[in-house]
Amino acid sequence: MRLAWHQPSANFFSRVFTQQDSYRILIPGVHGKNYSREFSVEVVGNEFGYRQGTWPAKPIPGKVIWLFGDSFAFGWGVEARDTFAAKLNEHGFAVYNLAIPGDGLQQYYYRLRWAQTHLPKPDFILLAAYDNDFAYKPNTVFKNNWDKYLYRIRYALVTSQVGLLVKRISYHLGLAGFMARHLDSDANVRVAYGRDLSVHQKKYLDSAIGQLVLTRFDQFIEKAKSISQKCVVIRIVPGYANGLSWQDEAIRELGKPKETYDFTRLDQELGRICANHSTSYLKFSPKTDSETKADYYRYDLHLAPAGHAALADQLAEELRISLESQSNVKSA
Repeated sequence: MRLAWHQPSANFFSRVFTQQDSYRILIPGVHGKNYSREFSVEVVGNEFGYRQGTWPAKPIPGKVIWLFGDSFAFGWGVEARDTFAAKLNEHGFAVYNLAIPGDGLQQYYYRLRWAQTHLPKPDFILLAAYDNDFAYKPNTVFKNNWDKYLYRIRYALVTSQVGLLVKRISYHLGLAGFMARHLDSDANVRVAYGRDLSVHQKKYLDSAIGQLVLTRFDQFIEKAKSISQKCVVIRIVPGYANGLSWQDEAIRELGKPKETYDFTRLDQELGRICANHSTSYLKFSPKTDSETKADYYRYDLHLAPAGHAALADQLAEELRISLESQSNVKSA
């Protein structure tokens, strides 16, 4: 009976999330369990509707950070203590993690306004950007119509109550890997490939949609800078877009020539916008296949605990450099 007891679904949006001003937040105090082929993770909502365990116990003068992002910053697939937000708090910062799965540039702007009336004034504003922030819609996701219909049938099955029950039981019986291969994981991987790699198609960022998302990014940075002069943007590069073997696999899966893509343009545009606003721009991208394998879940695609730890170390170093630079200016 315990295995069959009603719990939030694998994507658990409808049962642990609610709406605040038409924007999604966690239900304050809610407890949810997220099952996947590769993890089983508890998520708890704090009093404001954000993830408990990723906020500081109290503000730290000079080190208060507002963090904006999507499921990567939220910590999808890892326990709260293993998120890079929690790790940064262990480094001596006070990170208020405002990330919610599914968020994008429009939602970041809303949460920025919300934070102004609910949180201590920030010393840093940190945006953890992911490639899907700049995507409009999936491109070349399905190989053919049959592939598309099969994906939709699978999705309907695994999100139904019966499908969720089977998924939970198979997880506890150690059969999650087998079930996922035949239900949803492999198809979901291809969907993500199509969505995120569409951003890197040549001329995409020159299109009306591409220019729109870059303008929204520019506006967010401008607004953030009006609140805190110290802003940091870090682009979390998908494991399948970092120039290594996984990228080649993703391109083959989508069936387009490698020459279709330009994996440098997005970096150039984000770096240019950040430079215009005197904002630090960083990139988190493992340098080897072995690092990529350790830092990312292979089927869920999000950062694994090792990836969160590595990202926290990189950010902590950048933030310390910024603080030291500010201290030297005051001394001079």
